Amino acid sequence: MRSNNDIIRPYPESTTGFFAGFSAGLFFQYNFPKIVSIRTGIAYERKGGKGISEYYYYHSQAGEEIKIRDNYDYLTFPLLVRATFGKKFQFFVNVGTYFSYLIKCTHVNLLVNVNTIDYTSYHKRFDTGISTGLGFSVPI
Repeated sequence: MRSNNDIIRPYPESTTGFFAGFSAGLFFQYNFPKIVSIRTGIAYERKGGKGISEYYYYHSQAGEEIKIRDNYDYLTFPLLVRATFGKKFQFFVNVGTYFSYLIKCTHVNLLVNVNTIDYTSYHKRFDTGISTGLGFSVPI
């Protein structure tokens, strides 16, 4: 699928899949009596997208398709309210907000010498949004 621009195609795929995007951090939780708790922390997150572009060689009319990837590296601070249910198997639901700071944004050309360009200064440095989740935990 091509965009209206014959050189750049839209990003059809996210790189937040297995081995492409990741998040790691330290989290803290304060448990109130009964089922409610507050959860916060700090995390390093990699987000991004990948797609296909056309590369034109110097003095050439012929283009070659190349794979490109954009990486967005953030420091993220979540603030969540969690409700936990159950005794042996505990199910939880959490909802809250997050605040993120863009550390670095890079554009990587995966064909021509694996060229990397820093685009951090072209993006907003702060991001905020809503975070939700659900899951379960089992004591070991």
